[in-house]
Amino acid sequence: MLLVACGLASANIGETEISGQLRESVQLSRELGIAGGPLDHFITEALRVAKRVRQNTSLAEGRTSLAEIALDKIAHHRKGLPAPYRAVLLGRSAMTERVAKALHAGEASIDWVNRDPAKLTGLVKAFDATAHSLLDYTASPVNGDVLVCATGATEPLLTPATLRLVKDA
Repeated sequence: MLLVACGLASANIGETEISGQLRESVQLSRELGIAGGPLDHFITEALRVAKRVRQNTSLAEGRTSLAEIALDKIAHHRKGLPAPYRAVLLGRSAMTERVAKALHAGEASIDWVNRDPAKLTGLVKAFDATAHSLLDYTASPVNGDVLVCATGATEPLLTPATLRLVKDA
């Protein structure tokens, strides 16, 4: 738990999104009256340690958010693309929401893919996006200039065959 809270067990060492999600989960648990006991104390302490680690090391220098890193990569990639460009977001997560917010403020049109597109309804409206089911997308991918994947899936959602279809779309 300490490694997770500090961002040391993340795809990008030092990223802060997981500790933010952990903090939100603890707060919600307290609001619902289901937090407490040793686990609540341990998570609270892990979040304190994470804060101290970020303050007292160089871990927090540079880009610590996977969403920011993705947006940097998109900005670099789209230099040669005419505006507006088309972004495909795969998954409903804090990262894809942050990316959508930035892309919506820029020059991108957004296609959002999720296993259950009904879960995207509010986001699709907020970001003027188009929703697609994962099943439809894997069968017939939309033509996108960039693809951002951020899901909680434990298995790959895009097979090599689907990635070839994405590349050729």
